[in-house]
Amino acid sequence: MDETKPYLESPQVQGLTNEEQYYLNKLVQIWADKKSINDKRTQYYKGKTRKLHSVVVPDELKNTVRAISSWAEKAVDMLAALSRFDGYTFQDSEKNLINEVVRANYFRNEYSKAVTSELIHGCAFLTCSAGDRTVGEPQVVISAYSAEQGSCIWDNRRHRTKAGLVLVDADDMTGSPTAMNLYTEDAVIELSKSDRGWSFVRKGHNLGRCLMTTLMYKPGCGVNPTGKSRITKSLMTLIDRAQEEMQLSAIASQFSTFPQKYLLGVEDDFFENNSKLQAYVSNFIAITKDSEGDTPSIGQLAQATMQPHIDLMRQYASECSSITNLPIHSLGVIHDNPASAEAILCSMNDLITDAVALNESNSNALRQIGLMILAISQNKKIDSLSEEELTCEPKFMNPARPSLVTQADAIIKIISAIPDIANSAVILEELGFTEEQRMRLENDRKKEQANKVVDALLATPANTATEQPIEELIPLKQAVNE
Repeated sequence: MDETKPYLESPQVQGLTNEEQYYLNKLVQIWADKKSINDKRTQYYKGKTRKLHSVVVPDELKNTVRAISSWAEKAVDMLAALSRFDGYTFQDSEKNLINEVVRANYFRNEYSKAVTSELIHGCAFLTCSAGDRTVGEPQVVISAYSAEQGSCIWDNRRHRTKAGLVLVDADDMTGSPTAMNLYTEDAVIELSKSDRGWSFVRKGHNLGRCLMTTLMYKPGCGVNPTGKSRITKSLMTLIDRAQEEMQLSAIASQFSTFPQKYLLGVEDDFFENNSKLQAYVSNFIAITKDSEGDTPSIGQLAQATMQPHIDLMRQYASECSSITNLPIHSLGVIHDNPASAEAILCSMNDLITDAVALNESNSNALRQIGLMILAISQNKKIDSLSEEELTCEPKFMNPARPSLVTQADAIIKIISAIPDIANSAVILEELGFTEEQRMRLENDRKKEQANKVVDALLATPANTATEQPIEELIPLKQAVNE
């Protein structure tokens, strides 16, 4: 446990049921047990670790030459960037309500932050609650929390979060939590701390499940049931070794600026006024004859090379690439010959595969959020949603990010084989258009169809029995285009 961070003991709150107090105690213990390693991984992600214990670095340089590695940040951010949430779809038609809530909560940005935290700590949390429209909140409020801010109890039988806890606020001076939310299957319990102790407000609901979902990276059976961190122990060890080598390399580059010199026949008092390091880097060295009249000899060794350091960092980068599936060129290793576009795409295959698996893992949690949005907005249980609403599924952008030309060529070949799908919205999704772009294209298509109808009416010869004055059709066309 990091003693520089506040330690939270489970509060005993009068008024809570035995089950609620049990959940609170267990969730606080889970948070406390994981706190130390979560803080450690955050430090690696931020590049704030300095475990440098090289025995060959002079004491004069240990605290002056810094070495920081961003490989942990790269391992997280590059995979997180490939997981892009793009709204919800339904089997028959899209529900505008759910996508309006997504936009009102800037949920794409919230998901981006949540997936970054998920990859750092192994899991992250999303919560839903009814919004207060009188203060400008959306109809449903979606919030994201990292594992540093909360914990959960996972229900393996029902594949969802059974209970959860998030730390909402803390004391500015001590950092000790002053507000927490406890999520159970029938209520959200808002706990707050004052001078008189902890008190709570229970907000019941009828959704029939906990209003928290858990994003989990590579969950396992028995081992890491709620996910594993992308910043593994092997990666942290490798980063420590790489940072030590970076420090040695930086020092070596300084010394390689000056040729290695040596002196023979120098009396001991020569270094009384100058240290050996100062004598080494000095431009001029004045040497006088010794007491016996002999002149000391001076020589110069071959200049040191940086190649061993470069080779070792290349080896470490290769090991990091193997652990994280990152392309080696993303870790700062430059090939002798520029890589082709095909070679670069091929080097991303393993990382893209990881992104596809990440999207599949997160789709369950996002589907739960979608169902909660529909249920909360209609004030009914999730089990009471219609069959069409229960087909709610999240969709993601293609992590491979193919070029528009390549994707269009593939779509044309598919349409030529299956012409009936030419007008499907799925085609626009596969071409990489965002939800907002697809809505604009659909509106433009409807306007074009309406214009064609009006133009056909204007071009039709007037019929005296059913004649519609042209002056009435012209304003109609103008209204269509507005």
